[in-house]
Amino acid sequence: MSRFTILFFELLLVVISVYIADFLQAQINFIPKSVIHLPSVDYPRSDFYTVLFYFSAIHALVFISASFISGVWQMTNAKRTMDEIFALIMAFTLSTLIIFVTTSVSFDPNFIVGIALVSGLIYVFLYFTLSIWTQQLAVFESLLKALGSRAFSFVGIAILVFAMAPGVFAKLFTSDRDFANQITQIRIYFNQNDDAQYALVNAFDDTLFAQPILVKQAPNDRTRLYVLERSGRLISMSYPAGGDIKVELDINNRVGEFEIENGALGFAFHPKFNISGSQAKYIYIYYTEVNLGQQTNRLSRFNLAVHAQDRANTEVTLLALPRETSGFHNGGSVEFDSEGYLYLAVGEGVHPKGEISPKKVLRGGILRIDVDCNKGSLPISGMLFKGDRINYCIPADNPFIKGEVLPEYWALGLRNPYRFVFDKNGELWLGDVGSTKWEEVNRVVKGGNYQFPFVEGYESTGIKKRSDAIGKEHPPVYTYIHTAYDRAVIGGFIYHGDEFSALQGKYVFADNYSSKIFTMRADLDRVDNVITIARASQFAQRGVSSIVQLENGDVLVTTLGRSAVASGEVLKLVDKDKVHIKQQTKVAQITVSAGEAMSTFSANCVRCHGASGKGDGLDVEALGVTIADFSASDFLATKSDQFLYDAIEKGGYAVGLSPMMPQWKGILSEAEISALVDVIKSMSEKDK
Repeated sequence: MSRFTILFFELLLVVISVYIADFLQAQINFIPKSVIHLPSVDYPRSDFYTVLFYFSAIHALVFISASFISGVWQMTNAKRTMDEIFALIMAFTLSTLIIFVTTSVSFDPNFIVGIALVSGLIYVFLYFTLSIWTQQLAVFESLLKALGSRAFSFVGIAILVFAMAPGVFAKLFTSDRDFANQITQIRIYFNQNDDAQYALVNAFDDTLFAQPILVKQAPNDRTRLYVLERSGRLISMSYPAGGDIKVELDINNRVGEFEIENGALGFAFHPKFNISGSQAKYIYIYYTEVNLGQQTNRLSRFNLAVHAQDRANTEVTLLALPRETSGFHNGGSVEFDSEGYLYLAVGEGVHPKGEISPKKVLRGGILRIDVDCNKGSLPISGMLFKGDRINYCIPADNPFIKGEVLPEYWALGLRNPYRFVFDKNGELWLGDVGSTKWEEVNRVVKGGNYQFPFVEGYESTGIKKRSDAIGKEHPPVYTYIHTAYDRAVIGGFIYHGDEFSALQGKYVFADNYSSKIFTMRADLDRVDNVITIARASQFAQRGVSSIVQLENGDVLVTTLGRSAVASGEVLKLVDKDKVHIKQQTKVAQITVSAGEAMSTFSANCVRCHGASGKGDGLDVEALGVTIADFSASDFLATKSDQFLYDAIEKGGYAVGLSPMMPQWKGILSEAEISALVDVIKSMSEKDK
């Protein structure tokens, strides 16, 4: 056969090996757990195709070089087959190192070792099969002699030593933080988005807010912006100049304590808010009220037509929904559609203890109500387990009027639908915050069921689906792996504007923890790739809380900032070539109060470690690892302050713990990490 034919055949074998290893690695531990216990790694198909590309390209270069050095591979020739196996080892090692060092794929050692084993076995199998077929004798003996000859040659020894490099790199990466940081810097160098055209700058000359949760314009008014702070304060200011700041409403005394994901969550103006002659100067706010430990999610109407100091007293409750006590998964968005109906996103946590059925509670879905009780709408029906449903009607064309679930539901099967918006064509686009694995972007339709808790992303959660599942099931349009930092999607909008032509018709959204801004195609039923176009400078639960487009096309982003100090921002997306971006400075060391330290623990640690540090957080079962009980009497016996500090700052791997514990360096300041150490110690000392 020709040199080209042999090369093509060899590359085909490599591709087949990658696919076989990918299929088998879910069922087989190529690296025995008795040798080393590795955490499971989830990677999207885009990462798989990246691995396939690098393996194919690098193997092609190595095989071409080998064919010129040693001649064309003769499959029945023992010496030439062994030379080709050593070339395979060389290509495998190069591919692994380049993927590990220069790409951002989710590196899975079990998968990579599987490729090596499968490809090596295929080569050996072909040699034996074809040699026996051509009636050659001493096949096994010939291969052993060829192995001895090559393995003890200078080139063979060099290749075998080089083949140890991926294992050495992996070990150093998990045990030596300096080495890991160097590898990370190299990865960033090769994967940074130098072509990004956009940046985020403060829209109001460094004006700061106390945890701004959402920014909006009132209908038919481009001259003012309204910013809702998490404490329940609604502020308005002139736009785009800034200034003329007014407190339009303050319901802080109703919100009470706001920890975890509680507080004011979303708001919407009545569609007739600014129409001349209309009396509907109403704003609708969705918030969590915390009173003496009892949490209630409320949707309320306030009248902004009265004097500012009297507005809080105009509250008219529409929904009062008691919720379980964790504080997580409230949902958040409040929006009106073009017909004047109000839609509300409620999370799975919005239910009282003792009932979770959508036939008796309003949770994990999108609700649709008629706040004006127009002609043709229906009275409220069905029985709510606990809480109040008053001062609205049910649109007659809601999908579940017949009573399969409570008639307010427009769609269900969602986990924590935090932000949604209507496109100008009427489509409802939503970001659904996932559990420990997947984040979702959904195009929500009437009567849709988005499969939670039975399916997240595109895979089963292992929970058996009920035979009487309600609504038509729909998968997400886009889903991404829930990591330590990309782990809380913030739904956005489809861009329609003149300033950024490259964004036209694209869906623009964000992630709260990483504060990345993404775009993706909006004309497909399934999207596998997105583009990162910008990133805000505040991260984790200080990161992005909303991303909106104004009537004039401007794109605004809110970031929460710290809970104790007004450090949240309203940011504007701009072409980075047209603005001078301030250099980031090192986070100043600050004094962290005990209250703020506990707030930091609640915001970032409770989901895994639990509110009391007992290792019983909501995500423990899904993580599949044992989490330390800080309250145990012997916990501090073997844990120094420095150990606790390093575990938080550098992550679990650095101190011999699970890699599921992320590193918080660069996100939390040194003072905040030290304060968290004190929080952990106080939990361990409570029972002494």
